[in-house]
Amino acid sequence: MKTKRILSLLASLAMAVTAVTGAMSVSAEEIVERGECGEKVTWTLDADGVLTISGEGKMASPEFDKENSTDTFEDFYTYKKYKDNIKEVKIEEGVTSIGLRAFYAFPNIETVSIPSTITEFTLGDYNSSLFSDAFEDCESLVNLTLAEGLTCIGNQAFKGCTSLETVDIPSTITEWGEYSFDGCTSLKNITLHDGITTIGGGAFLGTAVESIYIPSTIENWGHTNDYSGNGHGAFQNCKNLKSITFGDGLKVLGHSYSGNIFNGCTSLEEIAFGDDSQLTYMSFSVFGNCTSLKRVEIPDNVTSIADVFTSVDSIQTVYLYSRTLDAYNLPENARILCYGDAVAKSQITCSGIEDEISKTLKELKTAVKEAGKYSEKDYTAESYGTLKALLEQAETKDKESHILGMERLTEDIYSAIEGLEEKKDEPSTPSDPSDPTDPSESDPTDPSDSSDPTSPSKPTSPTNPTGGNVKKTTSPAQKASQAKAAAEKAIKQAKITSLTAKAKGKKINVTWKKAAKATGYEVQASTKKNFNKNVIKKTTTKNKLVIKKLKSKKKYFVRVRAYKTYKDAKGKTQKVYGKWFKSKKKVKVK
Repeated sequence: MKTKRILSLLASLAMAVTAVTGAMSVSAEEIVERGECGEKVTWTLDADGVLTISGEGKMASPEFDKENSTDTFEDFYTYKKYKDNIKEVKIEEGVTSIGLRAFYAFPNIETVSIPSTITEFTLGDYNSSLFSDAFEDCESLVNLTLAEGLTCIGNQAFKGCTSLETVDIPSTITEWGEYSFDGCTSLKNITLHDGITTIGGGAFLGTAVESIYIPSTIENWGHTNDYSGNGHGAFQNCKNLKSITFGDGLKVLGHSYSGNIFNGCTSLEEIAFGDDSQLTYMSFSVFGNCTSLKRVEIPDNVTSIADVFTSVDSIQTVYLYSRTLDAYNLPENARILCYGDAVAKSQITCSGIEDEISKTLKELKTAVKEAGKYSEKDYTAESYGTLKALLEQAETKDKESHILGMERLTEDIYSAIEGLEEKKDEPSTPSDPSDPTDPSESDPTDPSDSSDPTSPSKPTSPTNPTGGNVKKTTSPAQKASQAKAAAEKAIKQAKITSLTAKAKGKKINVTWKKAAKATGYEVQASTKKNFNKNVIKKTTTKNKLVIKKLKSKKKYFVRVRAYKTYKDAKGKTQKVYGKWFKSKKKVKVK
């Protein structure tokens, strides 16, 4: 009893000293503290390092001194004396704003939750800014929850959060602040919903995003005359970006100084727009320094382009559908394919595009015909629904459809066919026809396949999917690429929805809910919350695992993700991985 009283006294003394001097760092287990951070807003810090902001109305926000731009406001926010101990920030419903640099550079924050009631913010005004720089340079942040109903992301709000890999964006977001995710070098997955009207300059600069959809509600992207307007450098230097899908509502892409939107995206190989694109203007190095760019479409309504392709010598083909474009600024060495009298005003050499369109449309129709062999009643609603949606898109194509869009749609249809999942009456788990590693599946490109001719045949290649006198078969590299695409598509749906981890002796029993379409799972355990050291890796095809031979009295962090297998061009099994489960589990081994 005396020992407990002494420990309690020491803990109280440590807290008192820290509260006065702010100089002592104490362990999370010893901290239970509270304070005010607004007129009707309070903060509490619990023993697990969870900081909760609750109440009604605005968080207090300090004035910004432009002459001291590195100010972290340590004296303004009283909870910052414990910043090394804070692992999670919960902002509760009722709080309407987040203060300027409220959690700036907290080194150990892993999880952040932001409610829908955050409705007050100031974009571009750092003298009274709300939600700006709020979580900037929180380098350990991996779990970010943005509540449905939230309408804005603040300026530089998550800039430099280098551990953040994915963000689920609410459909209610309409504005992105400037540089909001700038420098989030691990961020691979971003979904922008229709409804967004403003993307601030540098919003995703330097991220690892691989594909992006630009919603139709963004009409004038880069229309202001300054470097921080709507879109300037929004995806600049995203070196992993390979695919961009533009909504048909986009009218202006880059203007005056607000260009460079995709400048330096060195993995981007082609640019395509929809058949109903309303784009009329492209400008100012939008795709400058995209050194892998090979094919580009210029939509029907574009009447002017200015320096769009600065420092891009790699372009091989330009598909030109516009009939009124003065095309002097097109790449000099590219092959120009023009529809009708598209470039009557220019002096460039132009070849006809009609034959190319006819050929591509024929390949699309062949893919549609192949898809018609598969009946909705034989496959799961989810897998067939993907194919059905693609077939509905194909119905809108006609002779004036854009080549790159038709090619992508053709590829997607074949991938959807490969991803069909049969309905089974048997209680056992059915084999997945989209799994290229399943030895029971016949080679879809093998002309010697002797399966029942009355049953639906598997596709062979986009140029000759029905077999017969095959003039061009699918190469091993193409087959591997198709298999990888099918696996990547399947793994996006393989979401793990629960995870438990319990210690028993020197072991940790880990269980989780099975994910649809997963081949197996990877489980990791580490004494470091960032999993950058002392990592134990295990794989299994089941939904449970025991991690053994762990060190006594050590804390371990545990996480799990699904994977899908496919065969590469050399016949070797490869894996594509899904997202880590949204939260890690912390377990102390006895």
